[in-house]
Amino acid sequence: MASSLQEENIKAAFDLLDTDGNGVLERQDFDLKAEKARKEFALVAGSPKHRNLQVAYTAWWERIRAAADVNEDGRVTREEFVTSVINGMLSDPDYFDTTIGGFARALFEAADDAGTGAIGQGQFVRIFGTVGIPADAAEAAFAAYGASTIDLDTFVTAARDAYGSNDPDAPGTATFGRR
Repeated sequence: MASSLQEENIKAAFDLLDTDGNGVLERQDFDLKAEKARKEFALVAGSPKHRNLQVAYTAWWERIRAAADVNEDGRVTREEFVTSVINGMLSDPDYFDTTIGGFARALFEAADDAGTGAIGQGQFVRIFGTVGIPADAAEAAFAAYGASTIDLDTFVTAARDAYGSNDPDAPGTATFGRR
């Protein structure tokens, strides 16, 4: 069973992913997020980093659709999404790595314009801004790490914790402004 914190964060994730606000997730929501990230990080259309973003967002959508779209209408309701994520978390220890790992890695690589393997608070806030998380919530989440930069593994953990952690003190848990 998911905790109330997990369930609230999963619902918040749905709300952020529903880019057009029509109450369901569809492929276009993920295409719009990928384009927003491309623009935010000034990626050249068709560049390797842009293609990585497109592939990662499309793969994330396809995983969500395959697991949650029970009536196969190409749309995922909030209830379908929440149920699917909770079932995935409870049944598969690698669930987050196989659903959001590629997406998180592609966003990190897009933001790491210097190619150092680390990003600072500004880049972290910009990443989370592309998915609709307010700057103050992203700043609080970053500050919880107590470092001036974070590496890819830490970022992927933050993304996973954002809606999967049951630990209210996990830094990623603060991403949606909840603890």
